[in-house]
Amino acid sequence: MDIMQLSSSWTGATLADQVSLKVLDMAMEQNEVLSEGMTKVMEASVNPSVGGNIDISV
Repeated sequence: MDIMQLSSSWTGATLADQVSLKVLDMAMEQNEVLSEGMTKVMEASVNPSVGGNIDISV
């Protein structure tokens, strides 16, 4: 393998690695936003008085 082919393949691998890392970074950011939203929804849905009393008369 000559120097040009080696250089070209190295650059291609580096670019592919950079693209993969950027996609992973974007996915991690999206998951962070989604988890923050889910946490807010769960906190808003907590009502300690719900389910404390059960009406069993028929």
